Amino acid sequence: MRETNSKHNEEAKNARAHGKTYGSLARIFNQRPDAALVINIKAMELEYFNQFLGGEGLNFDVKEGLAKISLFVEQIKDQPEQTIEQTLLVDWTRLFRGLKPGYGPKPPFEGVYLGENENDFKALESVARFYAKHGVNPAENAGNRPDYIGLELDFLCYLSEQQAEAWEKGDEEQAFNFQVGEYEFLKDHLGRWGAIFCARVIEEARTDFYRGFAHLTKGIIEEMANTPRPISINKD
Repeated sequence: MRETNSKHNEEAKNARAHGKTYGSLARIFNQRPDAALVINIKAMELEYFNQFLGGEGLNFDVKEGLAKISLFVEQIKDQPEQTIEQTLLVDWTRLFRGLKPGYGPKPPFEGVYLGENENDFKALESVARFYAKHGVNPAENAGNRPDYIGLELDFLCYLSEQQAEAWEKGDEEQAFNFQVGEYEFLKDHLGRWGAIFCARVIEEARTDFYRGFAHLTKGIIEEMANTPRPISINKD
């Protein structure tokens, strides 16, 4: 019994970590840069980044992302917060909102990157069905299409949090179902196009913050998408 509880606690801890990671990335995509973001960025200490940059096990993009964000923190330390906020807002809008052709990368919608053309809604419908299968109603966030990268990351955050809750309750079957959901959503959806979009952002970003963020997101998506298919804890 003690060994089983220990395993459940470990799995719950890992799922919480996944959820926190997905959720943190989603917020940058979903929320316009504001004064609170600027304050949080300026409060970052370089030592925070250095503790990771010298470590082993990080893929290139994660390391490069942390390095770029660290550089940005150093660059803005003496700038007024309002100036930083405006600079970030301009870059965020150009990179993530797809205002017009030629002004930043194509908008971060799965249907744009996986469809036959920008008006191909098959991918969008497929994403919406996947959400519904797991009890999520994309219409609740009408500000973005269901296949927007920030909403897809939010959905992965939700799946991870549900995993953690199931593990904490000792419901192995439910936890496994959410694990499989995370794996399949990455394999069939975000893992197929998210890194491609991030590569475009890396090329077109005008701030090291968003260039670093794109590297970081690309690295994390690729790491998660390459995770083996989950095996039930009860499988012989």
